[in-house]
Amino acid sequence: MMGIFFSCQNDMDVITDIAGDDTEPSQIIHNAEYHFTEKGKIKNKLFAGVMKQYNQDSSYVVIEDGLKLEIYDSQMKLNAQLTSKRGLFYEQSARMEALDSVVFSNTGGEKLLTQRLVWLQDSATMYSVDPITIHRNNGVIYGDGIVSNESFTKYTILKPRGELEIKQ
Repeated sequence: MMGIFFSCQNDMDVITDIAGDDTEPSQIIHNAEYHFTEKGKIKNKLFAGVMKQYNQDSSYVVIEDGLKLEIYDSQMKLNAQLTSKRGLFYEQSARMEALDSVVFSNTGGEKLLTQRLVWLQDSATMYSVDPITIHRNNGVIYGDGIVSNESFTKYTILKPRGELEIKQ
């Protein structure tokens, strides 16, 4: 009876060079456009300069070079728009954070300015606990945060202050 035995050894530096480490993105997309649909109709569109997909403990996407989220009504008319310089999207929880120079506006002409706004896709809710400024036709409102529907038509301002012109 004859037997042949083989033995091998893996060099961890070579394996890491081939496989990459956990801090590198698994995918990079330039000029990305994603459509979020419900029952075959576009509900939201997300545009991003650069999206970097990471697959570590939980999957997330880093958005760089600008993002724009368009929010549509049931008739597929543009209802609101969110822009920022960068952001994060957490796929498992369907949560996006818009960061840095955030502007959230609706078709009624209202415009929210802040540095961080969170979009909860599943509940169609936006919120921030950072200082906010809302420009309206009748004045400017300041606050220490906000909770809003994603079309920015119904919202609650946390600790509001400012001056508004009220028609009698």
